[in-house]
Amino acid sequence: MGFYTTNPTQNEGLLHQTLLQFVSFHAYPHAQELLVKAMELVSEVIAKSNLALTITYRGLVWTPTGLALAGYCDDEPTVLKVREEIEAALKSHGLPCDIPYKNDILHVTLLRWTSEPGKLILLKLEKEVERWSECVFGELRVKSWTVGKGTWRMRHEEREDFFSVPVHQHICHR
Repeated sequence: MGFYTTNPTQNEGLLHQTLLQFVSFHAYPHAQELLVKAMELVSEVIAKSNLALTITYRGLVWTPTGLALAGYCDDEPTVLKVREEIEAALKSHGLPCDIPYKNDILHVTLLRWTSEPGKLILLKLEKEVERWSECVFGELRVKSWTVGKGTWRMRHEEREDFFSVPVHQHICHR
């Protein structure tokens, strides 16, 4: 298994929140300039929307590729709208946009399988996912978004951050 942490070492990946995964990078290995332009557009859409979310992590989600925390945000319609705006911006500039999934869950991958687990492990995992389904693991208030490219493993040598987009939050002051 490959684990994800906030300070990855050796074989670990960076613990991260995925807003949108939109391009299979293997399909365009020669197109670094296209990726930079795409990341620029994504950054502009996120900056314009000022996507300041509060995400509550409740329950687990498992897939054939790994295990993740299920994140539910306080402003679902805005997340879906921003995802659609990103897709529209990329398509309007003729850039590749292959979105593998569209849903309202913001997941945080905890671990990825290095090989497909056996049926016995998956059966046990199914029971654990059900058991932990209502457990609240924590809350995150987004302060900034990093727009870049990386692999599913998100190891240091497999990531490249292009832009950091700060989120401006209004505060009350007397």
